[in-house]
Amino acid sequence: MENIKRNSVIALFILIGISLLIWTFKQISFEEIKKVFFYSEHKYVLLFVLFSFLIIFLHTYRWKIIIGTVGHNISIFKLLSYKIAGMSVSFITPGAKVGGEPVRAMLLQKHGIAFHKGLSTVITDKIVDLSSQGVLFVVAAIVAITTVAMPKDMLILLIITTLFFAGMIIYVYYQIFNDRNLFLRLFRKLKMNKLKIFKNTENKIIEFERIIVKFHKEDNKEFYLAMIVTMLAWILMFGEYYFALMILNQFGVSVMQVFMIITMMGAAYLMPVPMALGVFEAGQVMIFKILGLGAAVGIGLAMVIRARDTLICLIGLSILGLNGLNWKTIKKKEELF
Repeated sequence: MENIKRNSVIALFILIGISLLIWTFKQISFEEIKKVFFYSEHKYVLLFVLFSFLIIFLHTYRWKIIIGTVGHNISIFKLLSYKIAGMSVSFITPGAKVGGEPVRAMLLQKHGIAFHKGLSTVITDKIVDLSSQGVLFVVAAIVAITTVAMPKDMLILLIITTLFFAGMIIYVYYQIFNDRNLFLRLFRKLKMNKLKIFKNTENKIIEFERIIVKFHKEDNKEFYLAMIVTMLAWILMFGEYYFALMILNQFGVSVMQVFMIITMMGAAYLMPVPMALGVFEAGQVMIFKILGLGAAVGIGLAMVIRARDTLICLIGLSILGLNGLNWKTIKKKEELF
């Protein structure tokens, strides 16, 4: 019964995504999209791929820093393969920025790291990543609200979304820095401690949460280094998107426009739709119209990003297979934790 409900919710979000995708492509003709790519140069494609890889490498290095705080030193190239494997699962599960965390924790077990301890390093990494992304989204949204003319309904939606992200960031960090046992309270509130399969889980959650709090409150050197690495990745992301736009023959885009494109894209990928289907494309059309860059360019950029993510997904799924993991074993581990 629980699986039926879960699958029904996923199916609903997929339907919403498909509807948004159909609506998006009705806004623009195929000929307009074709013109956007007509004079593309291969060197910009190579530079885009290079910058994308460097960003993944930096994110992996940040994870390595966090793993070091629990007493383990693992080759960055091993972690890079685990990171890509996790990204592939995240890409095809609801919410394209989340979902692959248990996979990364399972792969860490090969190095003698208990699953719950490995998962705590992954969640810590995710908190740093999503909170920095959320802060930048809030900044970009405030800039858009105060400087860009847009329809009233779009303005209201953007204000509500901005308040939501700001509230979530403040709430999570308040809980962490005040030792409020965020995950344990959620576990108990959902009455998961009453379920038989989770009867031995509570102590693991206490330790899991202790590691996350320790990183933010005690491992100061590592925390600040992780934030510096995150900022470097964001700087490279500007280059990545500049080259993606150059593939589309857009050479005069300002730094602020790129900033808003990146942050709005990140917000679309947080929606609970597998591969952010439709949500991403609709979001790109909306922001490109607001910025006066044209809907066709927005669709073109979405296609470039989709191609890159599909390549990462295929590589990641191959890594999973080489490590002997499949959907059945991943699902079983999620349930037993």
